[in-house]
Amino acid sequence: MRSAPSALLAALAIALGLSATSLSNPVAQSDATSLADQRARLALERRLRTFDIAGGQTLGRWLQRDAARDVAFAAWIASLPRAGEARLAGTTAVRVEARGDDLIRAIREIYRAAPRADDPPHGPALRADPWARWSEIGQTQDGEPPFDESLDVVSAARAILAQTLIESAGRLRVSPAERLGPWLDRRPGLREAVVDQLPDAITVNLHETGATTVADATLELRALVPILEAQVVGMPPATAAGIDFVDMFSLNAERSLVAKTTLAAPIEPRTPASLRRAASVSWAGRSMESIGRSSISSADLNGLLPVFSDRDLERTIDQATFVAQQTLRDDLLALPHPAGGALRTACERSASLRAEIDAIVELASPIGPPIFCDDGAVEVRLTLPLELLAQSENIAPRTP
Repeated sequence: MRSAPSALLAALAIALGLSATSLSNPVAQSDATSLADQRARLALERRLRTFDIAGGQTLGRWLQRDAARDVAFAAWIASLPRAGEARLAGTTAVRVEARGDDLIRAIREIYRAAPRADDPPHGPALRADPWARWSEIGQTQDGEPPFDESLDVVSAARAILAQTLIESAGRLRVSPAERLGPWLDRRPGLREAVVDQLPDAITVNLHETGATTVADATLELRALVPILEAQVVGMPPATAAGIDFVDMFSLNAERSLVAKTTLAAPIEPRTPASLRRAASVSWAGRSMESIGRSSISSADLNGLLPVFSDRDLERTIDQATFVAQQTLRDDLLALPHPAGGALRTACERSASLRAEIDAIVELASPIGPPIFCDDGAVEVRLTLPLELLAQSENIAPRTP
């Protein structure tokens, strides 16, 4: 939960080597860039929490076993640098990226700072490619208030709180001898199947607190029991033996569970005006992909095999990424402008459109990790959704 005391945050910052500024909430600033930045981080955090670390256990579930870990992971997400920023006419967008090697290092540090006796001595078995990359784009519309009580906020709250509530429900008894938590772990995927059904069963209330949204969720026992009973259908007798979920009403004094979380901003907001503008552009719904290729130039030969340093690899990946971005830029300029001609021609008349094209290629996301070819070259693949550019007033003017 995000309501941990500031002293705990400070202690974790010292333990993890994070600066005090990395724990500050960028949404405290009311400008559009900070709001887009926080939306990207929230979306990235939700995505990484679904990462499988070992034996079907998700990273999110491992983090929620200890409040200190949960807070430390949020602090690490807040410390990630921006990977791209674009200020378009009517829209501001920010991309935040996490690399596989950084994620592995952060989780190991979190484990060392908050070890538990019920964890394996070697810590979480992260199955991450060190060269993998994950990224998310957050955006805001000009004049949009920081708080927007939209379906996106409710959806985010439901997904995050479902994980918290199922952990709380684990202490409920399903028989005189067994609690719900161990029962959910009897079969791989059982816990996840129940969590998938929870968002529709919980009641969420939103409260504005400055630039953030506090979400309260309530899970009634009478709503949880039918979800559990549905999982018994077709279940092996050994797994379902001795369990009658109707008995939960007599075995437990609790009739409901409550959880709370704080959301910094809505996720991926869409306004009717921007959608109307994008709808008038023929290529708005497309995505564009490109490939950049570069060879490692600084290599010393050791016998017949080249020896490369990590810096050589990073430099080569950066060069391949630059080539892929330039290819994207050329492809963007070749797109037709709704007013006629190509965007390349429109850029010759509009300096602001040229700046937008240059900025938007920075938002392109990697498709998987870099590819190391047999000939020693490195390939980077990028993808870019075109809807964001289509919403720009330089492409489709604002309608009254």
